Amino acid sequence: MMKTFGERVKERRKEIGLTQYELAEKTGLTQSIIASIESRNAKSSKYLSEIAITLGVSERWLVTGVDDEMIADELEKLVQRFFLLFKEHQIPQQKIPTLLGGGLTLSMLGTKEKLLNNLTECHFRQLSELFFVNYDWVIGYSDNVYTLARKSWYKSDVYNIAKKIMEYKQQFLKPEVIFIVEEKTTEQSFIDAKKQGDNIPPLKMGVIIKLTQRINGVDFYTYDLWKRDRWNYSKCRLALKTIMLFCKKNKITFSSRNIASDDYDHLYRFNELGVTVLSKPEGFVGWYPEDFISNSEYNSELDELNFVKEEYRETGLDKLALNLSKKVD
Repeated sequence: MMKTFGERVKERRKEIGLTQYELAEKTGLTQSIIASIESRNAKSSKYLSEIAITLGVSERWLVTGVDDEMIADELEKLVQRFFLLFKEHQIPQQKIPTLLGGGLTLSMLGTKEKLLNNLTECHFRQLSELFFVNYDWVIGYSDNVYTLARKSWYKSDVYNIAKKIMEYKQQFLKPEVIFIVEEKTTEQSFIDAKKQGDNIPPLKMGVIIKLTQRINGVDFYTYDLWKRDRWNYSKCRLALKTIMLFCKKNKITFSSRNIASDDYDHLYRFNELGVTVLSKPEGFVGWYPEDFISNSEYNSELDELNFVKEEYRETGLDKLALNLSKKVD
């Protein structure tokens, strides 16, 4: 919960080692007035100026909890992240106005001041939606690139990711579903995770949907990041395999990717853009998602295939694909 004006006065007073009496003496007020200010839930005080000067802080910080330095820092982050999004997605600066529209011109990108004066909340929302990133991160308010509160595919949400994949296909975005794990993961890692379950460290698999975008003549890729979960746990494993089966049945490109451990950790701690991680050179991949849903000797988990097919039917993915296909027709 955000602190009140009085709580900030008290916090700062104690921080610089003053008693209520000493603060009152330095501001020309009485101790009872200081005590009243600190205990009430008031938004400000007619003595704001005197108190701020004595405490050595800005009036803005006492009233809002935000000072000029914090605002400057957020604005600096906003500008940096604005250009970072386009740089990492390999979109030339001269194409930014064409892509975003909304009155932006190339000359407005020339200085920080011009850019800040011409960007609107609509632009920030547009960036958040276009690149699948956290709105608060875009405006410099948060350091979390992503928020995945509703991006879990486990349990009933297998249906949700399947629906989203088909919607992307309908929009001609050529979705490619990438199943990602840490670089050290091998085919044997999956066998061990299935056999030993939670008796060994979790083998976590995440999902990213790569999309081919073309907006106002500008071509680029975007990456929709979904949650990761434990291959060790049978229900999570079946859910992942069900998504693989959905891709195969509906001719959706799907692939695997081993990602450096640090990058994988940063990605799911929401400290790194998906495009940044996936643009790095690929390491050795010793497993293929299609093997987990094939009826062949290459499937080391063939005993689960019927359960995957049952999960597919119970989730209603056949009906989903059929209904969405009819809408396209």
